[in-house]
Amino acid sequence: MDRTAALQAIRNARQTRGISYDDLAKAIGTKDATYLAAALHGQHRLNAEEAKKLAEAVGVDAETAMVTTAMPLRTDFPLTTDPFKYRLMELVGVYGDALRDRCNELFGDGILSAIDCHGAGGRLRRRPARPVQRAVRRRHPLGDRLCREAREEG
Repeated sequence: MDRTAALQAIRNARQTRGISYDDLAKAIGTKDATYLAAALHGQHRLNAEEAKKLAEAVGVDAETAMVTTAMPLRTDFPLTTDPFKYRLMELVGVYGDALRDRCNELFGDGILSAIDCHGAGGRLRRRPARPVQRAVRRRHPLGDRLCREAREEG
């Protein structure tokens, strides 16, 4: 079975068993739900132990689950020479399918509108060892660990 088919089989098995991404994250114990959703779309990788726990949780064989340990190939982003725009497109490429799955799981199928989307840029406190200014782009509030950490720092 090729990688694409194996990832689809894992997603189908998760859905058939009625396991939410939150429950899957608890079963694996090392990753958050959005990370796992991205991994099941081939955009992040799991280690071998996590893949075995995934196989057990969703009921696929270990060989099928091991496809999640492969290095992701992130080549489907639109071309741009602007580094800022590239990073925004990278967010969509890496997390787009995962966030769609999470939104559908939490809120039902539908169209997510950008009308009520809030984005914030700002200056975070500087860390003494790293005197760098960083802009914060809040993605989706579905358990984004980086956004929570950024809010706690700022």
